[in-house]
Amino acid sequence: MHGAAYAYPGEEVEIEAKALRVWKAVGVASVELRKKKTCKIIAQGRHTKYLALATKIRPAWKLCSHVKIFQQ
Repeated sequence: MHGAAYAYPGEEVEIEAKALRVWKAVGVASVELRKKKTCKIIAQGRHTKYLALATKIRPAWKLCSHVKIFQQ
């Protein structure tokens, strides 16, 4: 693949996840993975989650939050 970025075993990557929208029954999150050295994006994704049962336990905004993985 021309211009594609890859991460190899043992290579450090940064993962950034964000809650884009959170309603009463549905939440939408996005994720980006980047090479730590170059900040080049190697993967992107979005996820839609049905939260109806979880909202009966606690508000949906408590289930989705900004997440960042740091170097170990």
